[in-house]
Amino acid sequence: MVTANSIDIHPFVKERMSRYGPVFKTSVAGRSIVVSTDPDVNNFLFQQEGKLVEMWYMDSFAQLLRQDTTAASGYVHKYLRHLVMSHFGVETLKNRLLPQLERAVNQRLQEWAKQPEVQLKDQTATMIFEFTAKHMLSYEAERSWDQENIIGNLSNFLEGLMSFPLRIPGTAFHRCRQRQQKVIKVISEIVEERMKSSNGNGCGGDFVDQMVEDMRTETFLTKEFATHVLFGILLASFETISSTIALAINYLSDHPSFLQQLTEEHEEIVNKRRRDGNPGAADGLVWEEYRSMNFTHNNTGSNAKAKNFMAFGGGNRACAGAEFSKVLMAVFLHVLVTKYRMERGKRIAIVGAGISGLMACKYTLEKGFSPIVFEARSGLGGVWSQTIESTKLQTPKDFYQFSDFSWPPAVQGTYPDHTQVLEYIQAYAVRFNILPRIKFNSKVTCIDYVTSSDADLLSWDLWGGSGEPFSPSGKWHLTVQNAQNPSASAATDQVYQVDFVILCIGRYSDVPNIPDFPLNKGPEVLNGQVLHSMDYAAMDDDVATALIKEKRVTVVGFQKSAVDIAAEVATKNSASLCFSFSRIHLFCLNRFTELMVHKPGEGFFMWLLAVFLSPLLWIFSTSIECYLKFVYPLKKYNMVPAHKFLKQISSCKFTVLPANFYDRVKDGSLYLKKSQSFSFCKNGLMVQGESRPLQSDIVILATGYKSEEKLKNIFRSNFFRKCISGSSAPFYRECIHPRIPQLAILGYADSPSILYSTEMRSKWLAHFLAGNLVLPTIRKMEEDVMEWEKCKRSDAEESHGRSCVSTLLQIYFNDQLCKDMRCNSRRKSGFLAELFEAYCPNDYKAVS
Repeated sequence: MVTANSIDIHPFVKERMSRYGPVFKTSVAGRSIVVSTDPDVNNFLFQQEGKLVEMWYMDSFAQLLRQDTTAASGYVHKYLRHLVMSHFGVETLKNRLLPQLERAVNQRLQEWAKQPEVQLKDQTATMIFEFTAKHMLSYEAERSWDQENIIGNLSNFLEGLMSFPLRIPGTAFHRCRQRQQKVIKVISEIVEERMKSSNGNGCGGDFVDQMVEDMRTETFLTKEFATHVLFGILLASFETISSTIALAINYLSDHPSFLQQLTEEHEEIVNKRRRDGNPGAADGLVWEEYRSMNFTHNNTGSNAKAKNFMAFGGGNRACAGAEFSKVLMAVFLHVLVTKYRMERGKRIAIVGAGISGLMACKYTLEKGFSPIVFEARSGLGGVWSQTIESTKLQTPKDFYQFSDFSWPPAVQGTYPDHTQVLEYIQAYAVRFNILPRIKFNSKVTCIDYVTSSDADLLSWDLWGGSGEPFSPSGKWHLTVQNAQNPSASAATDQVYQVDFVILCIGRYSDVPNIPDFPLNKGPEVLNGQVLHSMDYAAMDDDVATALIKEKRVTVVGFQKSAVDIAAEVATKNSASLCFSFSRIHLFCLNRFTELMVHKPGEGFFMWLLAVFLSPLLWIFSTSIECYLKFVYPLKKYNMVPAHKFLKQISSCKFTVLPANFYDRVKDGSLYLKKSQSFSFCKNGLMVQGESRPLQSDIVILATGYKSEEKLKNIFRSNFFRKCISGSSAPFYRECIHPRIPQLAILGYADSPSILYSTEMRSKWLAHFLAGNLVLPTIRKMEEDVMEWEKCKRSDAEESHGRSCVSTLLQIYFNDQLCKDMRCNSRRKSGFLAELFEAYCPNDYKAVS
């Protein structure tokens, strides 16, 4: 069992309500219970305590909070109620606490106003704890016992209240019990200290003093009983009021008309002071002003008559601290709406702090949003934060740079190494103040779209039902796990509600693609070690070196990670045996080259021009093939690709070889073997067409990643998972799925230079979020997606297995984005430069 992470009715209850009605019998934790969701029944039961029904708590609740304190009755209940009322009741609030509450709220809101973001519930809980602890225990910040220790242990306490009462290390109940004991120990020491002081009034007659004084006459009032009462009151004020305030602010944000009425009422109080010329107006609220807040009281449960809203209990169990809670909430709202401007800030969540996530954050910040970035790792950079020592860019750095942040002069080479790339990315984050927006070690495990609308998503004509980026009825709930403690229970996960999600989780991480093998021919039969390139890249350099030392290593694969690992192994271990299949280089095209290629949505003239010029493209591609065969000994080592060069670049499948790659092949430290299939045996690999096994001690599978599986599995909804399945990336403008509302995906569609292309999409997305462009209908978006899919398949043919805006159409695609953003797509000065010069990120610097 876990506590609910939503204010909605729990699915367990919802399901049974639909089957059995509002009152039903079920079993929870082995106990037969009756669940009532009927307001009339609940109201009746509250009135019948001690008559027709008796108070009962779950075993975990009773053990953690002691039933003799939470369910006290008769004389004991009257005593505790009188005790709370004497310190937090109406007279005390009226004569002493009201101005103190206002000062505390003012001070805290002033502190929050200086911060870029505030976790409202947590910060409000801290404020309430400081206030109640001061008036109950005479706590001051300079005292020796640790405030953070108590607040930290009170946090997430509800996790254990709704759990099986198993005192086994690792269980929710055991963790909760440990937290409780730490807080109880601190409170017990305070009570004991007061008991030793003369007359029991060492701190001026606070809550503890009165209990200690009453111990002389009340036999039930022991040190242990008093300690648990104090613990229960602290917990109740800490948890419940902060949650109510957080929900109230969320409600105000979603209902501007309600906020307007609330603001008018509280501003009238301030204006009346000025009109009356009250000399004490500067001192703040007085009790008569609080009582005059009719609209506030009627909408915070003070005078609520509805049976389905009993914010402070009912019957004999009406909360003794109800008036204190109401005053605190009213004061908080008064200060908030009279001294601060409250506007609905659309909350945007960005998942991933690689280059895509950083650019999404930067450009949404520039449009006035306050995004929050969740990163599962402890550092930014995405795949660049976890790669092998010898990895370098495979794109020339002029094409792999931010449009408004150039490479530092110290980086001289065409292909910077992974350290230089990571430092460059980190410098970008610092330069544009992105770091404060990132929550590191925060892994988003699930996203769920929640809407109050009954409309079927398939019935929408416009994206999200309105064509707008945000919806008043739809929100995304993100479940976030502490990546430093992934084994913790689900109850410790946090759930964030946001208005828009930008997924920047990339293609090349987290879910490795392990080939399937026949029975007894898989990795389990090898008398050695098998690992994926992801695991090898995650190793520290010294660990990786020790792993391959004096070992026969086989690397299976043909993409960038395969050739990089093969080259590194050959350098570190001259006795190694590496099995690899390499591809060739990136080259850059211009507008003239694009005239030779058929494009989505082209007119008859452009189609005819592409037909006439296409032989030039064939000649160019064939010339490149001949040149590469001449420069590299591809034929000598039987490594000539079966596909044409043009098809290779159209599917974004190309690799820049590490320096001196074929020199290592020549000296025997690298051995290349071309094969379509293989299997494992005891001594190594059985390669198709070979009669003898390839002797191997270690096999590194550089076989890629299951990027589609990774992307679709982050969605809770099966409908959204099906939207992702079955296509490489069916996205409008390579980032918006026509059927998934309030969500964009960046960095998933492949590209010759992922930074270059993703930056343009990030700018386009920021324009859309700011309301500066309008999406077409869902049908038109789907038609556009199909046109691009058809074009990609035509260019790449059998190589088309992932979304890739071909090198041949990168400029044309950017033209579409510029057109949407209403900016000039012609970025060069002069006709010849526009036609024949290659386009670089710097050309789009002014697009914002």
